Amino acid sequence: MTHIEFTFDTILLKGVILERKAFFIKVQLLSPFEAWDNYYMISGRCRGTPNHFLTEYGDKSARDLLIISYLKFKEIQESFDRLCNFYSILQMELKALNKISDIEIKTKIKSKFENWFFDKVFISGASGIVVTYHDRNYILEIFENHLNQEAHKKKWNRYRK
Repeated sequence: MTHIEFTFDTILLKGVILERKAFFIKVQLLSPFEAWDNYYMISGRCRGTPNHFLTEYGDKSARDLLIISYLKFKEIQESFDRLCNFYSILQMELKALNKISDIEIKTKIKSKFENWFFDKVFISGASGIVVTYHDRNYILEIFENHLNQEAHKKKWNRYRK
C-alpha cells in the first residue's frame, strides 16, 4: 500500500492507495477524517487510452479521490444536525413498514424511502455532495452509529438519576 500526503485548501490530507491496477484505483482517506474508500475505473473502449492508473494520471486520480472523500465528509460534518433529522424521519418511516406483511412490497417501499433520503436530502445543489450507490452504506452507518450513541447517552443519563 502506498501512502499519499498533500495539502488541499490549507488542510493536510493523508490517505492510502488500497488497490492500483492499470484500469482500477481505490484509495481511502485517513486524515483529517477517516472516511470511506473511493475508486475510479476505466472500462470499455476507454481502456485504449495511454492515461491509465499506473501512470502520472493514476497519481492525480488518487489525489482527486481523496479530495472528493474529504469534501463529502466535511459537508456531512458541517450539516450533521440537519442530515440527522432527515435520517430520523427515514427511520420512523422504515419502522412503520413493519406493519406490512408482503415482503416484496415492503422491500420496494424501503428502497423508495432510501432513494428519497439520498436523492432529495443530499442533492448536490443544497449539500454539495453527489452520493454514489457505493457511498450509501457508509453514510447510513455514520447516522446509525450516531443514533446508537445518543440512545446510550440517554440510557446512562437515566441510570445516573
